[in-house]
Amino acid sequence: MDIPNLIDISRIEKQTAAIACTDQNICLSGGIRSAKTWTAILKGLLLLQLVPGNRGFIGRLDGKDLRLSTMRDFDEICPNSWISKRNDQLGYI
Repeated sequence: MDIPNLIDISRIEKQTAAIACTDQNICLSGGIRSAKTWTAILKGLLLLQLVPGNRGFIGRLDGKDLRLSTMRDFDEICPNSWISKRNDQLGYI
């Protein structure tokens, strides 16, 4: 995979299990800042990498939460070279 080695996921047992899970649907639950969003973003990017031409969607009920937390986490994980279009004001990449 071409995802940068920013974080050693082998040290995060539950998140590693969720990323490796092959079930069609998974549920990520936990407290605030327990890496649910980070795990979902990384898993989504890995799946997009495996299926050429595929598209992904990451959403939040509240747009403020999307811009303040989810997009920040996405920027930490996703290589800039993978992003073709971005609008921070409207909250899409």
